[in-house]
Amino acid sequence: MFRTTSMPAAVLRRADQVTTEDVVLDVHGQPWNVHSIYYGEASVQLTLRSLTNEAGMIHGLTYDAWVRLAVRETPAQYRRRVAWRGVPWLLASALVGLWSHLVDAPTFGGQLPAIVCLVAVAAIRMATTPERDR
Repeated sequence: MFRTTSMPAAVLRRADQVTTEDVVLDVHGQPWNVHSIYYGEASVQLTLRSLTNEAGMIHGLTYDAWVRLAVRETPAQYRRRVAWRGVPWLLASALVGLWSHLVDAPTFGGQLPAIVCLVAVAAIRMATTPERDR
């Protein structure tokens, strides 16, 4: 899958310190929510859920094993990331409007539908983040 956003930063935490509010990164860097934790005699077992509700499991971790966790994204960072998804399309619509103004093109000569379409694409792009189904 092609990603338009950078991978989340990772931190390390011992397996016995993982909570159900953490997000674990697998070997491919994909995020998994921790659904439940089972502490055995000498090991920790994590039940995981992906963003698409797939189930996974990590078992056989010793208590002192290191687990990669994704850093939680704050609401402000999420809003900023969502806004940046629409910026190229909004910039393209502004450039079309500026260019049509500079060359004195007629208002309904084709640039107005292009601007409306570019703004609509920006809105759709911001409304459908990679975490949601499109």
